[in-house]
Amino acid sequence: MTSRRLIFLIIALLLIGALSFGSFGCGRADVPEPDPVDTPDDDSDDEEPEPDPTEPVRITVAQTRGVESWDPPVSWNMEEEWTIQNVYDYLFIRSADGSSWEPELAKEWERIDENTFRFYLQEGVKYHDGTPLTAHDVKYHYRRILDGTREEYIIRGQYEWIDHMVVHDDYTIDIVSGSPDSLFLWKLAQTNNGAGIVSSAYVEEVGPEGVHQAPLGSGP
Repeated sequence: MTSRRLIFLIIALLLIGALSFGSFGCGRADVPEPDPVDTPDDDSDDEEPEPDPTEPVRITVAQTRGVESWDPPVSWNMEEEWTIQNVYDYLFIRSADGSSWEPELAKEWERIDENTFRFYLQEGVKYHDGTPLTAHDVKYHYRRILDGTREEYIIRGQYEWIDHMVVHDDYTIDIVSGSPDSLFLWKLAQTNNGAGIVSSAYVEEVGPEGVHQAPLGSGP
C-alpha cells in the first residue's frame, strides 16, 4: 500500500505540474506583444516647410446655396449676398454693432437739405478690368434699377424712395429722396438689397444677361 500510495502521489504531482505549466503557457500566448515604439529621427526630412506669407492661399467655404445671379439687384438671398459682397463694393455699410456707418466707396457724406445727401467718393478705385469707378457708375447702377421692373430686379421697390440723382464731378454725387426720410442712410447701407455698384461700361458691353453670368466688381 505504501508503494502504491507513493506511485499515485508521484503521478498526481506530475499531472498538477503539467496542468500548471499548460495554463501558464496559454496565458502568455493570449497576451499580445506590444508594438514597437517609433522614435522620431532628428535628421528626418519629412517636416513640412513653413508657408510662404507672400504666396496666395485658397480658402474654401461651404454654404447652403450657391449664387443664382452675379447681378446684385437680381436677388436678395442672404447666402448669395455673402458671396457677392466679396466681389462688389458699396457706398457705405453698417458697422458690426449696427450703431454707425462705415465708409467704403464713399469716404464721407453730408446732408445738404432734408431730402438730399451728398456723397464724396474715394479716388483711384478701379473695377477688376482696370476701369475707374466714378459717380457716374453709382448713378447708373441705381438708375437702371429704377428704370427696370420688379421681374428684372427683385429689390426695385426698395429704391422707389429715390427721386433723382445729380453728379457734380467724377467723385461727387447727390442722392435726392422724394420726401424727408429718416431711414435714408439705412436704406442705402443694406448689403442684401442690390447695393453693390456694378460697372456701367460693363453692363453696356455685355448686357444684363452677361452680368448675370459673370461678375465684374471692384471689391476683394
